[in-house]
Amino acid sequence: MQIAELQKCYEDKLSHLYTASEIRILLLKMARHYNVFTHSQFITEPHRFIQSEEMLLALEKLAIHYPPDYIIGQVQFAGTTLRVNESVLIPRPETEELIYLIKEKYPSLAGAVMDFCTGSGCIALAIKKNFPTTTVYAIDSSAEALITANGSAQDNALDVTFIQADLLRDDFSLDDLPHFNLFISNPPYILKSEAHTVGDNVINYEPALALWVEDEDPLIFYRKIIALGIRYRVHNMVFELNETQGSALLLLCAKMGVTSGELYRDLQGKVRFLWVISN
Repeated sequence: MQIAELQKCYEDKLSHLYTASEIRILLLKMARHYNVFTHSQFITEPHRFIQSEEMLLALEKLAIHYPPDYIIGQVQFAGTTLRVNESVLIPRPETEELIYLIKEKYPSLAGAVMDFCTGSGCIALAIKKNFPTTTVYAIDSSAEALITANGSAQDNALDVTFIQADLLRDDFSLDDLPHFNLFISNPPYILKSEAHTVGDNVINYEPALALWVEDEDPLIFYRKIIALGIRYRVHNMVFELNETQGSALLLLCAKMGVTSGELYRDLQGKVRFLWVISN
């Protein structure tokens, strides 16, 4: 098959899901992943014959809105290369912004850091990469997610301690761990009533455990982590959040006796992060 013929196949099969420019990006991304042709060859040699079997298999998955990052199996995130598969969420750009917010507000970060609901380990590994002197722990309830995160830690030669535990259990504690200077979390925060705003590529393939919270208690993870912060005298806590929940989170902090909380917007102008300082 010629490159131009393969491009036509991609356009025909994916036009119901992606724009023409997005299809071209996907085609080139898959070609680079499978080492089929280069960007330069795509432009200058459209009639070049190529081995297209893997590209066509990838196309079948893309046509049912399967995430391309899962096909490739890795993403770049804040200086690290992470493994991704259906056991973990694909890290979003706004989560990468969270790392840069920490670098800006806490450039001297050292000591022990805990990442709750770590998933792919993207936050924990980026913290260790960007703050090498920190001691980083990360917790998740999913054994499969932690296998993926541990693989990424090995790939990047980063020392992070991953722990399988259910944060929401009544008997959850950090008694056997060191004092933490910072809590970080990007917990599940999409309300089930918001499912209609989420694409099929997310709903059908990314792990539900990492996505959804009940409408009746959307702040359940934040409440538990803030309570742990108060209990263990953690001075700084930073969260990613649902853009609709900023005011509710500030009210929660006030009710829990934490009066210093500041909201930050992401690059799209949405309220996305909360920095809490607890006495």
